[in-house]
Amino acid sequence: MFIKQYNAYLDNCIKELMECKNKRLARALEAVKTVDPETFEKRIKGIIVNFTSDIFHNDWNEAQAEAAFFKVLTDMADYTEEMKYVLDIEVKTRGLENVLNRSLRLPMTMTVADLGYYILASVAADGDSTFTIIYQGQKYQCTAAGADDADENAMPAQMVPLSLLKLKKWDRLAMVYGDDDPYEFDIYVRKVTPVDHISSYEDAKILGGSGYGIWECGRTLHEIYLMGTKKEFKAQLKESMFELDFFPYDETFDLQEANESFMEDMFEIKMNCEEGEMNSFDFESDDDDIFLS
Repeated sequence: MFIKQYNAYLDNCIKELMECKNKRLARALEAVKTVDPETFEKRIKGIIVNFTSDIFHNDWNEAQAEAAFFKVLTDMADYTEEMKYVLDIEVKTRGLENVLNRSLRLPMTMTVADLGYYILASVAADGDSTFTIIYQGQKYQCTAAGADDADENAMPAQMVPLSLLKLKKWDRLAMVYGDDDPYEFDIYVRKVTPVDHISSYEDAKILGGSGYGIWECGRTLHEIYLMGTKKEFKAQLKESMFELDFFPYDETFDLQEANESFMEDMFEIKMNCEEGEMNSFDFESDDDDIFLS
C-alpha cells in the first residue's frame, strides 16, 4: 500500500511540474531534459525523493521550498557535463586504517548524501544515525529521521549535487557517522574518469577492501577488539550494555558478496535517512502544492 501511494505521489509531482505555468521553472526543466531525455523522469523523481525529506527536516514554507527546488534543477542543468564521470575513492576508518577500508567506484550523478549512503553500505552500516561529510571546511549533513541534532552550520547533504564540489584526483574529504561514539572516515579521491554516458547507480561498485564492517553503537569496542588485548576488550565489554553477539565480530569481508548486496543496502540506507518521516505526509491531499506558484 505504501509503495503504491508513494509512486502515485511521485507521478503526481512529475505531472504538476510539467504543467507548471512558471516560465523560469519550465526553462530549467527543459534544460535538464535536453541533456538526456531517456533518463529525465527518473532523475527528476530522484530529486523529488531527496527534496521531500528536506521539506520535513527544515520545515520550509512554500516560497522556501520553491526556491530550493529551482536551485537543484538549475544546478543539475549547469553541471551535467561533470556528471559524465565516475569517481574512484579510497575510504579509511580512522584508528582502523589497515583493518577496515574500502575502495569504491561511484557515479558522479549523486548528491553528497548519496556519497555517504554508498560508504555506509560498503561497511555494513544500518544508516540509522546522522552523518556529516566535510570538504574544504564546509559541512554537509544528513540528519537521521526523528533526530534533533542538526548542525545549523551544515548544508543539507541531500540537496547538494556532488558535481558542485568539482572533485579531482588527490582531493580529501572526511565523514563522521554516529552519535555518542562516532566512526570517522577519511575519503581520498584516487581517480576521476570520463565515461560516454551520464553515470548512474549502475556504475557503482566495491573494488576492494579489508574488514567486514562497522559495529553500530560500538566503535570503541570495535577498535579495542581489533587493536587491543583480550583483557582490555573483556573489561570494556563488561562496562558496556552489549553482549558480544550483538556485533558482527565473526563476519569476514567477501568482495563478491559485498557487491551482490551493495545497491540494495545503499537504497535501504537511503530510505532510512530520507523517507523515515514520510508517514506524516498526506499523499491524498491536493491542497498544498509546494511546486506551483
